[in-house]
Amino acid sequence: MLKSVLRAVALLALASVPLAAAAADDDAKIVESLPPQVADVVTGGSWSAGKQAGFYRALVIMTGTEKDFGARVFLQWLALSEASPVPTVVKTVPIKEVNDQKLANASIEIEGEESKTMRSPLS
Repeated sequence: MLKSVLRAVALLALASVPLAAAAADDDAKIVESLPPQVADVVTGGSWSAGKQAGFYRALVIMTGTEKDFGARVFLQWLALSEASPVPTVVKTVPIKEVNDQKLANASIEIEGEESKTMRSPLS
């Protein structure tokens, strides 16, 4: 009996190795699909509106021609759902106050403050 159980466990372990490798390949494909212009991504905070809720992320992209190449910053609202573990982008907005400065480079740091809330993308 013990040998049968051990044999079954060993077979299950061996069967899961290709699944783990396939998942790692899928993860690598996602990472490799990111455009090289994406220089920084930071997630944080949360939002809710009605029955929808999620989190936000800030992105820095490096784009432009030789004359106007530089950093542009965007904020995205991502929604979570019970139907899928993968969040969906609800809204993307450029951060005009930053982008108008024509920065050569930028990075993002998010610090949380409990007293501040983000406006819902649905309002």
